[in-house]
Amino acid sequence: MAFRRLFGRILPRGIRHSPADGERKANISALAQTEKDFPSFRSISPQIGYIRFPTFSKANVERIMKLEETLKGRKHDEELLIVDLRGNGGGDNRIEALNNWVTIPPVEFKMRVGASCLYPPLRWGYTQVSSSGLKPPISESLRRDLQGGLDALSQDDAAGCPAKFVEQAWTWSYVQHRYPSKPAGKTRLLALVDDGCGSDCEYAAMLIAAVPGSVIAGVNTFGVGQFIQPGYFVLPNTRLVFRVALGTSDMYGDGRSFDGYGLDVDLVLAKQEDQSPESIVALAKRLLAER
Repeated sequence: MAFRRLFGRILPRGIRHSPADGERKANISALAQTEKDFPSFRSISPQIGYIRFPTFSKANVERIMKLEETLKGRKHDEELLIVDLRGNGGGDNRIEALNNWVTIPPVEFKMRVGASCLYPPLRWGYTQVSSSGLKPPISESLRRDLQGGLDALSQDDAAGCPAKFVEQAWTWSYVQHRYPSKPAGKTRLLALVDDGCGSDCEYAAMLIAAVPGSVIAGVNTFGVGQFIQPGYFVLPNTRLVFRVALGTSDMYGDGRSFDGYGLDVDLVLAKQEDQSPESIVALAKRLLAER
């Protein structure tokens, strides 16, 4: 099972809403230089590139795949790539575009995920909720994913549907991330995160942190990557949608509590002015000077 679907959660709209949200959106828009907050890439300078992943909703994953096509065939000579994950509420992680600059390592994280006959229908409930913004036509890969979720509903299981779990040992954890460290190749990644980065956004931040020389900057992430794989259903005799976690993940690898704490950062950007376009570009130039 693809791990990008293991977290599989989109944070409810308005969560942790504050007056600073407007300023955050303005900072992101000014740095991305786009009117709408869609996946995008631009060259800030010959040395600095910028890529924006606003959220990993299924609709945006379709847009990310189209963005990947536009990135093919161009030179990727930037010495630093800013990866903007601020305000990314999760969904279905897709950061394969970064492989144009670095190699995302095939790391595995410690986790425990349900595998009983209840798992497919509960996950299909999540698929229905997370597909609400989709409009045709859709990509063939998404069509296969949706069909696979439907096919899983008809799978047989042992009588009584006994509880079953699959456990995965870890090959890497967040405590192994080191800063400062030199990048393995030409490009260093600078990932921007904040308290709006949750679920698969936190997974994306972990993958980036596993790349040698990467830098995680901003403030601690939201902290919802401990209880993963949400399953959705409607409570009997009601119209109330209920959500349960079907698995757990140990992102630090040492058993510490993660919910509400999130991933810590290498460089703290505590104030909104610290996350302005001018400040981010200045930080990127400073990191270039440290090479």
